[in-house]
Amino acid sequence: MTHETPSAGRWRRAVTALVALLMVTSVAVGAGAGTVAAADDAPAQRSLQEDDDSTGNETLDPADEVFVRENGDVILLYGDESNASEELSQAEYGLDVGEGIFNALIVTTPEEAPNATGSVTARLEPSAFSAEGDLTAPRPTAVDDLSLTIDGARTPENSRFDASGRLAVNTQEAPSLRLIETADTSLQATVAPNSFDASGEFSAQTSTQLGEPQEQSFTLTEGTGTYTLEARQNQTIREFSREQWNTSDRARRTIEQRYASVAEGLGGSATVTLDSYSFANTSQRGVYRFDVSYTIEYEGVDEGLERVAASQLANSEEFNLTRAEASAIATNVTALTIERASVDYRMGQQSVAGSADIQLENYNDAFLSGLDALAAYSPPEGEVGFDSEQLENVRARIEAQRDAELTRRYSLSATHTLESQSQAVIELQAQSRTENWQAYVAELESRDITVGSQEYSLSAETDGENVVANGSLTVEREGLVSDAVDQFLNTTEAGAEEDEEVAQARSFVRAFREAGFEKARTDITVTEGNVTVEAGAKFDDMAAFRDVLQQSGRLDLSITRVVGQQNETGALNQYVYAQGAVSANASESEVRELSVVDEDTTVNMPGTYDRSFPEMDTERAYRYLELEPPTPTPTADGGDGGDGGGGETDTGGQPGFGAAAALVALVAAALLAHRRR
Repeated sequence: MTHETPSAGRWRRAVTALVALLMVTSVAVGAGAGTVAAADDAPAQRSLQEDDDSTGNETLDPADEVFVRENGDVILLYGDESNASEELSQAEYGLDVGEGIFNALIVTTPEEAPNATGSVTARLEPSAFSAEGDLTAPRPTAVDDLSLTIDGARTPENSRFDASGRLAVNTQEAPSLRLIETADTSLQATVAPNSFDASGEFSAQTSTQLGEPQEQSFTLTEGTGTYTLEARQNQTIREFSREQWNTSDRARRTIEQRYASVAEGLGGSATVTLDSYSFANTSQRGVYRFDVSYTIEYEGVDEGLERVAASQLANSEEFNLTRAEASAIATNVTALTIERASVDYRMGQQSVAGSADIQLENYNDAFLSGLDALAAYSPPEGEVGFDSEQLENVRARIEAQRDAELTRRYSLSATHTLESQSQAVIELQAQSRTENWQAYVAELESRDITVGSQEYSLSAETDGENVVANGSLTVEREGLVSDAVDQFLNTTEAGAEEDEEVAQARSFVRAFREAGFEKARTDITVTEGNVTVEAGAKFDDMAAFRDVLQQSGRLDLSITRVVGQQNETGALNQYVYAQGAVSANASESEVRELSVVDEDTTVNMPGTYDRSFPEMDTERAYRYLELEPPTPTPTADGGDGGDGGGGETDTGGQPGFGAAAALVALVAAALLAHRRR
């Protein structure tokens, strides 16, 4: 026989495929603790046949052997005697459709030992996700010392974040760090319900020449119907720019062309005043220095901006807005006040420094009007619009911030010091805090928005010749999995029509949503000699996967269970149990009409064999998932198999269950991956 089940590497990928499906929410956990809106429940009621053209007509490989029972059930045996199985130290897995449970344990011994060791455990339930792990890896040669601590929480009681770190780098391994002798930067921001204030500054001393000194600064303030820009530019220019700045009149015209024309384009006006001016040759031929300070007064800009914005919104075919609605949106947007916006930059021969500051007022109404515009947006064909429920969720959160007077404060500082020619030290501090957080949570709850909990931590440090890291994450929120699944379906809706892989993924995720997911767990452990992966999952009704594989043509059998075990040689054998594959007392020729049987398949008819078949250890699977196993009930197909005679139809499957569920997690992923290798 030439047919093979997936080898060790492919089985690891198969388990990974299952884990990826089960842990689909983990990618959204961080954002899920923030703004994740539930999608419309209507898609859940749609037929899974929407994506039935997304896959090819691919069925299971022909089996090595088929064992037929008198009632028409069959057991397919796939053997793997390939050399790749030499990496497989231990392998066992099972999936029981009737109980909706899966478990797999794969231990491999790679030819090359991993250069890192560690472990990670992840658990997922409908409203909770947790993960914890540790990692030990060789210290990079460029790292002399490392310490990092990150800790954060977002619960109904508090919202905070702290991070600190110190990294000492060997500059012989990273010589570019020698170019900076010292550097520091700091940022601060305060976000209140109707104001935003942020500022930052930086400075650095270098060991190399930076060029000709220069200085630039710009400050914009808003008055009643006016804007004022105060600026200074002190810099060098080349010959090709000389005529733009070599007289005060030419400098004024250059400034008007660059900055004043914006106001004229909006129907306003701008007046340029030169406060100081100088222009001179430098010691370098063809290089000139000009130093000019000027003030620009803008008038009528808001009115012009409001008029242009309202016209574009009202006349656009992509926005379903009346002229009155468009004008209201434009008015609120232009009501935003720029109290101050400034930036300056200074460069010396071996130094550089700068700062920035922005203060905004009355931005709340402008933001809400922006949501009104997004809600009225009708995207062109093939483009996904904005989800109305998600927009309303964002609106409710903004209004809750306003009513609770929620204030967020952020700070960040970082320094770089060249302590010697062989070592540079980088240090970092970051923090966020909130005021009136519990009042904000109360406002959200009054708007029927559930506030979940998210806590996380990460630490890393050097330990001799290694770097040791530990981390954990816990998230609890009602509807965590269902919201993440709905969000995935919403964001991939447009791409499903053009990308078959996206369409296929959507169909499986839909089935995942309808299957009644209960719990999943994954453990990965890497030691110097082995890589161990164990995974498990429990569903309420795996029959929800039926249409996905039936409509895709991947299966034409009613699978009730799958069991994989190693044989006496250490090779991996896979047993696939199929219910009612042929009629009772079928002939061998009828059996050979099955798609999983070809001329090389050995067909064992009832009464011609006397052997046992492996059972899935469901009790172990429940224990691994930390679930209480149900009270055992006898199964009709049993584990002893006998001589293949008698026995009722296997009741492990769902009534009318066709072809799909058992292989969703393992066979469909693993065997198809095997076929495409």
